[in-house]
Amino acid sequence: MKTIKRLLILTTILVMVLFSNCKKTNDLAPFSPEITNLPDNFQLQATNIVNVSTSITYSWTNSGTKANIDISGILTSGDGSLSIKDSNNAQVYTSDLKTTGSTTSIAGVTGSWKITLVLTNSNGTLNFRVQKGN
Repeated sequence: MKTIKRLLILTTILVMVLFSNCKKTNDLAPFSPEITNLPDNFQLQATNIVNVSTSITYSWTNSGTKANIDISGILTSGDGSLSIKDSNNAQVYTSDLKTTGSTTSIAGVTGSWKITLVLTNSNGTLNFRVQKGN
């Protein structure tokens, strides 16, 4: 009985050691973004991101034909971009995330829009909002 118990303990320790050395991917999880994704209102904020590389697309419902975009985060290094496509997959907006400020997209078709965030070795703070435009 003691031998079986020891074998189980050693097996458990070995499994823990093996999995602790697995390479982890660097996606959005390491910096725990806060995301609000409601019809006509999308927001994403993530603070203190470190060397993040990822590409992620969110579906967002826009009942309007334009979107108001506000970017206020600060990337201290690396690259980041934000692009938006309307329900016909036509690009209505694209920008470097190092460019802050407010703007409006070109007109598109209402419905399910796509918001794509691309980060490459990015460090800093992400903060942007996309809302139904006028």
